[in-house]
Amino acid sequence: MKKYLVLLFLLSGHLLLHGQVPIFANYFNIPANGSPIIVPSGCASPFVYDWDGDGLKDLLFGQYTSGRVQFWKNYGTNAAPVFTSGSYIQADGVAISVSSG
Repeated sequence: MKKYLVLLFLLSGHLLLHGQVPIFANYFNIPANGSPIIVPSGCASPFVYDWDGDGLKDLLFGQYTSGRVQFWKNYGTNAAPVFTSGSYIQADGVAISVSSG
């Protein structure tokens, strides 16, 4: 319920500032090996960034409940990305965890 109240508050602020209702595009699944990518925590924040510096935009998912970050390497192109499998970003062999707040 709290999440919906926050969303309602943000949308009403948008209406007051901009005088129009925001238009959202339809959601879509991002595939890997022909199936949608499933993030274990259920709540994820996707981010597109060239993480490994190869000129291709990779996919990163920050996971809300665990604070871990998943990395999905792009093996395709920037116009038509191809993802196969994800892994957690690690430091010294341990998956990093970022706390919320």
